[in-house]
Amino acid sequence: TLVYSGGHDQYCVAAGAGVFTPGEMLIATGTAWVNLAASDRPVFDTENHLTPGRHVRENTWGLLTSVPAAGASMEWFNDNFGQRASEEKEDSKESFGKIDSVCSERMTQDSGVMFYPGQTRVSGKRGAFIGLGLEHDRYDLFLAIMEAAAFEVRIKVQAFEKVIGGIRYPIMTGGAAKSNLWRTICASVLDREIYAVREPDMAAIGAALVAAFGYGEFEDLTKSVKRIKIERIHVSPDPNYVKRYREKYGKYLEFRRFCLE
Repeated sequence: TLVYSGGHDQYCVAAGAGVFTPGEMLIATGTAWVNLAASDRPVFDTENHLTPGRHVRENTWGLLTSVPAAGASMEWFNDNFGQRASEEKEDSKESFGKIDSVCSERMTQDSGVMFYPGQTRVSGKRGAFIGLGLEHDRYDLFLAIMEAAAFEVRIKVQAFEKVIGGIRYPIMTGGAAKSNLWRTICASVLDREIYAVREPDMAAIGAALVAAFGYGEFEDLTKSVKRIKIERIHVSPDPNYVKRYREKYGKYLEFRRFCLE
């Protein structure tokens, strides 16, 4: 039996998503949102806490950072405040389809609510909402959580660009990539085109590509992605939201600094 060395799980996700060359970036969404940018050299950056690592592709490196509580915040809020009466069950969490639908209708105007997802319990930097009024309901808070995750990704993109140059387009994977609204928010906050991959097993696919490359099935790992059928959804920034989010991002940074003091 032939056994081939794989790689770090997020670098395998990057391989499956086709993130190999400088300017390409992975947004792997889950409990934490992992951000990984490809690089042609190791970069050591302590200011922005970017972790260098070897890519699964030869002579390629990456920079990795994360938003630890991005997805966890949505799950936490839904578990604790998204419950509603149900005939079948005593209580039932809000479906993400319903959250997408209602929050999409709220996008016509800014509620003024902002959320900071915090870091981890170990760091002591806790999350917070601001701007709440009696007119708000849980969907305004769901939307604020989605926006906060996108704002945090923008911070990471800017950190990457300081040390390795421009990011052409990010590729979004994981649970949030299935949400049409969350994809649109991310593209609009970043003000750039993104691609979303809804395949749930990208790490396994990337590891399989690495093994196939080691076996000799592919001459070039970067070209191997073209041999597998994975749907990529192209998402453009919504011009109706770009300006609003540019202004709200500035307010978010002020709010974030207050939370981190």
